[in-house]
Amino acid sequence: MRISVRFIYIGSLRVAMEGENRIVELWLKNKGYSLVSNINAGKNKVINLIAIKKEDDKTIIRHVEVFVSLAEQIDMEKISNKFSDPVIKAEIRKTLKKMGYDGDAIPLLVANSYIAPHEGRIETLLFENVLRDVLSTLDQKNYPENITRVLQLVKFIALNDKNMTYDIINDSLSRANKEIVIQKLLTENEASLVFSRKSNIELTKKCFKASPLFSPYHLAKELPDMFTQRSLNLFIKTLFENDKLKDFTKQTQPQQKALTLFFE
Repeated sequence: MRISVRFIYIGSLRVAMEGENRIVELWLKNKGYSLVSNINAGKNKVINLIAIKKEDDKTIIRHVEVFVSLAEQIDMEKISNKFSDPVIKAEIRKTLKKMGYDGDAIPLLVANSYIAPHEGRIETLLFENVLRDVLSTLDQKNYPENITRVLQLVKFIALNDKNMTYDIINDSLSRANKEIVIQKLLTENEASLVFSRKSNIELTKKCFKASPLFSPYHLAKELPDMFTQRSLNLFIKTLFENDKLKDFTKQTQPQQKALTLFFE
C-alpha cells in the first residue's frame, strides 16, 4: 500500500500535515462549513483551508491553518506571518471573489497544546479539542474517507480493548497526566462500584494503605465525618471486638492491686 504524505512549506519549515488536516476538515464539516482546501498561492505557499458557513443572514468566512507537532517546537512567528502574508491574503480574496464573496477571511489557527501560543493576535483552537469532538460524534457506519475509518478503529477497537487502552495510557502519558486520568476515573460512578465489591477488597486495602487516611491521626479526624452516628457506633463496637485489639487492651490496661496491699 502506497502512503502519500503532503508537506506544507513555510520558508524553510516543512511540516507533514495530511492526517491532522483531514481531522480538522471533518470537524469543520460537522459544524456546517463548506471547504476549499490546499489552495496554491504561488511562490511555494499553500493555504490549508478556507471555510465558509452561512448563518442566519450573515456569512462566516475563515482562513484556517493547521499545525500539529509531536516533538519539535515550531516558530510561532513564522506561523503568524502566514496569516498576514500579502501573497496569501491576495489569493484568498481572489478565491472568494470567484465564489461570489467579498471581504477578508477571519484567521483561525488549529494547533496542539505543545505549540499553541498562550497569547497572540490570532484566534487559536486546540487540536486536542477538535480531535475529541470528532471522536465523540463518530458512529459505526461505513464512511469513504480513510481518516474516518482510522478514527473508528481507534475509538471502537483500540480504546474498547482494556489491555490496549491500558498500554496506551501507560506508554504514552507522563506521570502527571496519568494521575489526572486516574483522578477523573475515580470521580465516575463505576469507581464506587469497583471499590464496593468484596472481590476487590485487597485492591481497596492497597489504595487505603497508600492514602493519607492510613495515618492514625488523619483517620481518627476524618472518620466522624465519613460515618453516620449509627455506623460510627457499629464501627467502634466491631473494632473493640477484634482479637488483636483485645490483646492490646489487656497489655496496656494497668494491673489492679488488692486493697489489702495498702494496709500491710
